[in-house]
Amino acid sequence: MKHRTPYELLLLLALALGLMLPACWQMMDPAGTSWTLVRFREAPLVSGTTITAEFLPQPGPWMIEGSASCNSYQAIYERDGSEMRIVEILVTEMYCEEPAGIMEQEQSYLETLMDVTHYRIRVDQLEMFDAAGDPVLLYDPL
Repeated sequence: MKHRTPYELLLLLALALGLMLPACWQMMDPAGTSWTLVRFREAPLVSGTTITAEFLPQPGPWMIEGSASCNSYQAIYERDGSEMRIVEILVTEMYCEEPAGIMEQEQSYLETLMDVTHYRIRVDQLEMFDAAGDPVLLYDPL
């Protein structure tokens, strides 16, 4: 039996962790987590606005609740591993005049949310991607 040096053992441990962590991040269940949007489609948010997403815990249908800037929304989604598809979005119907661009941002966010096909959760971020594999929504923990 060959004895490994401490350096070799440390290298093997680092390699094993490096191979396991990315898979764990991608498969993490979003249910029961809450997030605030920091960027979508490479654009910053309109100053003075907040967009949130709270993934409701199970049992029941997979749901997201949050603020879309002016209005509240609920989205029903389907999930298989890291794949995600928004089935339906329900939105309250208020109109906000300020800050400038808030209603356009809200509409763009909801449309972008409908384009999501998969996601990845890391310890401190939730990232959602479209069918082309482009990152479209980036959230920090709430």
